[in-house]
Amino acid sequence: MSAPTSSAQASTTSGSRPRLIHLTTADISLELLLGPQLSAFAEAGYEVIAMSAPGPFVPAVEARGIRHVALDNATRSMDLFADVRALRELVRQFRTLRPDIVHTHNPKTGVYG
Repeated sequence: MSAPTSSAQASTTSGSRPRLIHLTTADISLELLLGPQLSAFAEAGYEVIAMSAPGPFVPAVEARGIRHVALDNATRSMDLFADVRALRELVRQFRTLRPDIVHTHNPKTGVYG
């Protein structure tokens, strides 16, 4: 799916920019796999928020003009207690951010999202 072109800017029914969250466990995915897509959605008029565990690729994501929200307990490993903590973090963030669209990018975040 591609982002709307500049002649068809994205908006919600209230006329505001739709809030789009891209959710993955690792920040490396946000930059290396999704970076161009995040930028394209931002250029098309979406408010793009990237969510992952903190890491060394966050500055590169933010350099694209994309807001990053850290999930401190998100891990790629199988750790039930960390997963429950990460899910609680995610619920709190979703209640605060109230996204219009959530796009998950791996099995663990697919379950969370």
